[in-house]
Amino acid sequence: MNTVIGKVLVNAPDHYPGMAQDASAERRTEIPFIDGAIVPYAEAKGIEVTLT
Repeated sequence: MNTVIGKVLVNAPDHYPGMAQDASAERRTEIPFIDGAIVPYAEAKGIEVTLT
């Protein structure tokens, strides 16, 4: 596999992403923080975004 994801799958097949670990352990993820950061940047550029 020549894609970045393909290389990760080949070189680190046991990798378990941190966000997946958080979700499995029913911990809060960084998604609300990321979503909250995107809105002001989009508004500053005049781009309409949907808040989820």
